[in-house]
Amino acid sequence: MKVNTGGYLAPNEVVGRDDFISDIWRILDTQSIVLTSERRIGKSSVINKLQTEARKNWLVIKRDVEGISSTEEFVTRLVDDLLAHQSKLTTGMHWLGKIRKEFDDFKILGVTISKRPQKNWVQLLESILNKLAAAQSQNNVRALLIWDEFPWMLQKIIKNEGPQAAANLLDNLRQCRQSQQCIRMILTGSIGLHHVVKALKQEGLSNESLNDTHKLNLPSLNELDAKELVKKLVDGEQLQWKNEATLTVLAQSVDYVPYYIHHTVNSHKQKNIIITETRK
Repeated sequence: MKVNTGGYLAPNEVVGRDDFISDIWRILDTQSIVLTSERRIGKSSVINKLQTEARKNWLVIKRDVEGISSTEEFVTRLVDDLLAHQSKLTTGMHWLGKIRKEFDDFKILGVTISKRPQKNWVQLLESILNKLAAAQSQNNVRALLIWDEFPWMLQKIIKNEGPQAAANLLDNLRQCRQSQQCIRMILTGSIGLHHVVKALKQEGLSNESLNDTHKLNLPSLNELDAKELVKKLVDGEQLQWKNEATLTVLAQSVDYVPYYIHHTVNSHKQKNIIITETRK
């Protein structure tokens, strides 16, 4: 296994997270999840592995929404994602293409001929999720919608459209989670989603919009798994190491965080030195 300092990790390169992912699937049987972690703990690798190795009869759709700054864009990207996975739903999804066409202005040779009408985007989101749920039931498939860095998007919506728009979006998603048992959501974030909700509550706008979700925090690796990751990397890079205790000390020196384990091994690779017991 080669070092990878921040790039995409293939599912088989994600070490020590199988039990955690199994726990996610167990929770999803009954409710949606708010998944939190500090940056660089490995959240993106976990949800990528979860999506790639999705369980039978689950349609998993994942998007990083950090760059989205409006309710309109959020709804548009959701429709785009559903269209991209339409082949996995053989019936009941004919409405997707029609809805997507309505989002765009009509142009000829770059000149706008007609502009799209103004929409109530939260109301449209409710309609889309209800239609999705109906299609899921027809296909005997459950949908898992994963929105990574969800709090960042909410903060941008608050800035650009006001707190009411963010509160309406949260309430709409909560209503969907409660009424449509074939749809589950994972909302992830490196900053606390609860801080955003607290700010909305202080404005008198949020009505416990996340109290139906399971709060789950992704920890660092345990010592055994962290040591396994170190060994896979040093062997993959053909590095020399002093003894077994050396590998444990290396993992301990970065608090068992996978990202920093990769960086530390990479540093030894670049310097082409024997790994010894260098402590914090």
